[in-house]
Amino acid sequence: VRGCPVVLSLHGTGVNPRDQADAYKQQINGKMVFGVSGAWLVAPSRHGAHNWEGLGYRSAMAAVEALTQVVAQLGGNPVDLKRVLFAGHSMGGHGAWHAATRSAGRAVGVASVAGWINKEWYGDSNTLWKHDAAQSHLEPALKALFEGVVAQHNVDTLAPNLAGLPILARVGALDRAVPPYQVLSLIHISEPTRLLSISYAVFCLKKKKKKKNITKIDKRTSIRYVDKM
Repeated sequence: VRGCPVVLSLHGTGVNPRDQADAYKQQINGKMVFGVSGAWLVAPSRHGAHNWEGLGYRSAMAAVEALTQVVAQLGGNPVDLKRVLFAGHSMGGHGAWHAATRSAGRAVGVASVAGWINKEWYGDSNTLWKHDAAQSHLEPALKALFEGVVAQHNVDTLAPNLAGLPILARVGALDRAVPPYQVLSLIHISEPTRLLSISYAVFCLKKKKKKKNITKIDKRTSIRYVDKM
């Protein structure tokens, strides 16, 4: 009997795994139904700004592997560890990219929301080599070593591993931490032929116009009052 695939959902910074799992629900006949139909949902925890990389990635995959033991003890549909949908938001969105490129053999797709591509591109808070003046005095060999430690987690390096995989990527049009062009660039790198099939829509929220305060005078009473237009 073929087992059920796994949805590995990785949380963003400050989100606990229970809330992450709770996000997978829908209303059917007036009742809230939790989970994903026809699949197992795994929402592990790994806190820290970039901790779905390295040890974080291994922790997430260990949680997927542990699911088989849990199901064996509690009962339920068997688990198909060779079919995993990698999903996540923000830090977890990056984790979804990261995990899928490194476990492409078992990936059935990627769903990344506001998932950044690499550490040095994430807004202005993490550009180590630009903002830390002390780094300019490093010996070239030592700096190359440090850069290699960071670059090993860059998603675009292994993006071709995503070729042929269904990808759902969402990002805000005005997001300055994860600009849309970065995500589109990653998708194009993963498979150039996607250029012919990519479709996307960008939504911008219009700012509310500020009301103008106009001072008027009541001719009958000579009292000044403010009229908001």
